[in-house]
Amino acid sequence: MNKSSQPQPPVVREIVTQQALKVYADQEAARMDKERADAVNGFRENSDDTFLRWYHSWKKEQRNLTRAKGGLPYLGIVPVGTSEIDLHPILPRDTEDQNGNARKEFTVSKPESPEQLAWTVNPRSPLYRDLLVNLTLAPCRIQLVRVGEGRTDTRYSVKFLKRL
Repeated sequence: MNKSSQPQPPVVREIVTQQALKVYADQEAARMDKERADAVNGFRENSDDTFLRWYHSWKKEQRNLTRAKGGLPYLGIVPVGTSEIDLHPILPRDTEDQNGNARKEFTVSKPESPEQLAWTVNPRSPLYRDLLVNLTLAPCRIQLVRVGEGRTDTRYSVKFLKRL
């Protein structure tokens, strides 16, 4: 029996305290700042060897992320314009897309529906940082503004609307 046909354990999603969400957001911001600084320093040293060592260790870390199959249905494509989404006070999970790129999976719902949905976001995007800030206020309703249609020109902005 191969690994893909074995049943996966259910994903446990638990609501955490405001303080835990704040600690998580601060740790993620510090980790991203350190990664960025390490990458910049690698380029500044003008040494391909330093950059390659950093890159290979980063790739290895990405491959070793915990990945649980199954879970929640996905939010789907956010339409161009403004949308309202409820952000739940659950720590984002590490996942990856079909191409193996790292993603963070937030738990959200549509305002009219109690059904929880998974929303994946690139952890290197400005949207991820905005969501971390709003996650510290969760559960909350956010306004998501999408501008652009294609992969290269799509931009998001997030605005806090209210606590739930």
